[in-house]
Amino acid sequence: MSILFLELGAFLIVAIYVVCHTLRQAERGPFFISFVLVCTASWIAEESCILLYEFYGYSPNWSLCVAHLPLLVIVIWPIIVHSAWDLASQILQPGHRLVPLTAAAIVLTDASLIEPVGVRTGLWSWNETGLFDVPPIGILAWAYFAFWCILFF
Repeated sequence: MSILFLELGAFLIVAIYVVCHTLRQAERGPFFISFVLVCTASWIAEESCILLYEFYGYSPNWSLCVAHLPLLVIVIWPIIVHSAWDLASQILQPGHRLVPLTAAAIVLTDASLIEPVGVRTGLWSWNETGLFDVPPIGILAWAYFAFWCILFF
């Protein structure tokens, strides 16, 4: 399957998520602000890690990139954070003090599944070793990022 089909499908998922999320809220501004902030933070975090540490890199086959990051990765981060936040809020209750930690655990679980698949399919690669060619930081960083995003909001 071409990476272009993957990108188009994922952009469609992002668009559907954004539309559905905004339709169920009376006030759309906070969601869009947090969406843009998480996109920006994810780009800064990943771009700086790629440039400073050179631990990993994305395949050159991605269609649209912002510097070293595929645009799709940048716009998926808010979906990962918000959906984990929503799920953690449903498991506990909205505003519960353990929501950020629970959401981070959800993202950690997600990352432990997605990272090896992304590496095996050639979407990205790591220069460090680890289980299934993914170093522990590759999975832990997802949870860490989500935790701080949710705590911030």
